Amino acid sequence: MKPILRLMAAACVLAGLTAERASADIVYVYELQGATLQFGNDPAGALTGSFTMNADLSEVIASNIIAWNADPKKNKHFDKAEYEVPTTDAFVTKQGSDLKIEFKNNNDDRLTLVFQGGLATSGSTALKSNSSLEHQNGVGNRSVVSGTVTALKIDDTPVAAVPEPSAVAVVAICAPALLAYGWRRRRGTAGAA
Repeated sequence: MKPILRLMAAACVLAGLTAERASADIVYVYELQGATLQFGNDPAGALTGSFTMNADLSEVIASNIIAWNADPKKNKHFDKAEYEVPTTDAFVTKQGSDLKIEFKNNNDDRLTLVFQGGLATSGSTALKSNSSLEHQNGVGNRSVVSGTVTALKIDDTPVAAVPEPSAVAVVAICAPALLAYGWRRRRGTAGAA
């Protein structure tokens, strides 16, 4: 009986060492604030909404941005959903120390946001005017003349691990075996069998 109990104890320890650990990805959510558009020298709308970046700021995971216009029929949407078929593609590139994000929707409208010196993971980052713009297919460009993005949330809350059914089964078998082994050792009968 002693070798069987030792084998079960070793199996329990091995199962515990190989258990998977749950971890959450870190994401950064940025909200546009005070972003205004200009066509030539005339005010021409605003940008509102937000976008979500991965931990190393190399990929846009989701976006929900609207380029507002005086004519509501000409408002442009740049939506990229994480779990749906996206209506917008997003490309992230580095230009020297600057970070450039280009959104392109199904109508070939583009929104280019440039952040001088990169994108901060906390607080606010100013949009680089004269480099950031919104392009409407067949109409032309509206320049982004002001605005910032603010990092709203860092989602690094650990997610509780949900055990696999096999891990639950191992614990259900191992726990009584370890208790029996300990009980027999204390009684001095572990080697008698």
